[in-house]
Amino acid sequence: MLAQSVTLTSDTLVIRNIFTTERVPIADVTEVGFRRSKLTVTSQHGTFASERNTVGTAVLGPSYWSGRRANADTIADAINDAAGLPPLPPRREIISPNRAWLLLVAAAVLFGFGVYLGPVGSMQLHHRSLILGGLGGAMYSGGISALVFAFRLTRDHRRKHGTQSRR
Repeated sequence: MLAQSVTLTSDTLVIRNIFTTERVPIADVTEVGFRRSKLTVTSQHGTFASERNTVGTAVLGPSYWSGRRANADTIADAINDAAGLPPLPPRREIISPNRAWLLLVAAAVLFGFGVYLGPVGSMQLHHRSLILGGLGGAMYSGGISALVFAFRLTRDHRRKHGTQSRR
């Protein structure tokens, strides 16, 4: 089955990724943390070298950059509690809200120039150089990616600020 899940029972953690299923005894779990914004569970089976398993469903997303708690943090806390490990320290904010807004504006400007030089520029009647068209296409595609990232990051900061003001 091509589904990802993580199941915590009283004595076993079942990590089902797309092609693999790992069963980790809770007693063998030595560390729970995040690596490249994905939840990792490290276990020690006897005297053999430790094994690190990645939980495909528990990804931080933009909260990796904003420091906001995500569902992956809740999953990590539940695994830590079951294994009797100390709780994870709160993650720090990597990109501040002001920088997130600055990224959003810069991404919008990059996307705008990309649209003008790429698709819109190619529809004009006069001939435009191939280099400008290629540059416009690169700015257009890079601008879309940057715009999506900056929008999600800014939205995550707003949600973080909203949950802190309700407390």
